[in-house]
Amino acid sequence: MRFSWIVLLTLVFSFSMTYAQEGITLAVGEETGAVGETVCVPVTASNFSGILSTQYTLQWDARYLEFATITNFGLPWLSGSNFGDQKAADGLLTVVWIDNALRGVDRTSDQVLFEICFKVKAGRGQKAYIGFAEEPTPFEVVNLAEEVILLNPVAGGIVVK
Repeated sequence: MRFSWIVLLTLVFSFSMTYAQEGITLAVGEETGAVGETVCVPVTASNFSGILSTQYTLQWDARYLEFATITNFGLPWLSGSNFGDQKAADGLLTVVWIDNALRGVDRTSDQVLFEICFKVKAGRGQKAYIGFAEEPTPFEVVNLAEEVILLNPVAGGIVVK
């Protein structure tokens, strides 16, 4: 009898962990721009349902892109103060956001969370990639059930025309 309870609890725990692992997808868009132009690239989300908080790092090659600003905020309580730009000259921007109402935020698929803007320095015909990194701020997404769920990152970038 004891063995069957252990098996049952293991199965329930495994199912719960699988459910919590589904996660959200964050994607950096694809844009084009010329050398010297400032280009804004959207960061969008999918499966963004009942989310309480997110944190991660955006990363790019600072030889090809120079960080300019963040704009077009698409989440409640998201502003410039949620972004750490101390290492922007090195191609790193940290992001930490929390739903201050603690109700969980929903967004439709591919809705823009914000746009990150860069001055293009890459040469014509090159693609300057913008992606996600787990350092210095590691990936963390917390849902309404207070479970840490996966962040599925999708890189994008700017093609220089």
